[in-house]
Amino acid sequence: MRQDLDLAVAYARWDTEDLVRAATTKAFELTPEALAAMRQELERRGCTAGPKQAMAAGAPSMTGIGGTLLLLIVVLGVVSIQTLLTWVGALGALHHPVSRLIAAAWAGIGAYGLVCCALLVLKNRRAPRLAALWFIAVVVLGAVNSAHNDSVTGTFTPLLLFALLHSGIWLTYLSISKRVKATYGATAGW
Repeated sequence: MRQDLDLAVAYARWDTEDLVRAATTKAFELTPEALAAMRQELERRGCTAGPKQAMAAGAPSMTGIGGTLLLLIVVLGVVSIQTLLTWVGALGALHHPVSRLIAAAWAGIGAYGLVCCALLVLKNRRAPRLAALWFIAVVVLGAVNSAHNDSVTGTFTPLLLFALLHSGIWLTYLSISKRVKATYGATAGW
């Protein structure tokens, strides 16, 4: 109680601009008590310290497409295009029926990845969940492809290892990213 009173007295002497800046851009550095005292003083002065003030004060925004989320969209788009073109081209050269089916599935996953990219860019609320499904499908199809190659040729292909590593990194990002949750909604995790 005494600490709250001390904070209120201290912040009453601050300039309004300094209070707004501290309550928005530096809010993550403050204790909850200090932040509450700042906002109470700002309310007493007829000001608020909300998201608009944070943006005006130059606080970094965690919403929108940028940073690692932009990297995810670019990587997903490039890998999807590469997958689509590679496996559509391979369809004509494959004679084994299972190989043709696997190639068609890979081409479908490539097309689905492009749809996921479009939904991510359009900020569709379901986009992170659909992108997570894409990464899971890549791992499953990578396992099927590796098992088929092993049974037909007797050689191991590293595609499954790449799919596990690549998908694991991006699935982790989609599940813990604050930017993803802020951009697509609090329930954006998969």
